[in-house]
Amino acid sequence: MRAGGIERLLRDVMASQFHPLQQKRQQLFTGSIAMSKASPAQAF
Repeated sequence: MRAGGIERLLRDVMASQFHPLQQKRQQLFTGSIAMSKASPAQAF
């Protein structure tokens, strides 16, 4: 992977904390937390 690709990936990861999830992903994430089922990571 070129350095530019790594920089872009790092930028995207860092920016993800400032952007909301898409609606369906948010519903899955919130539902998994509310129902205390599988870990939230498995909602994706």
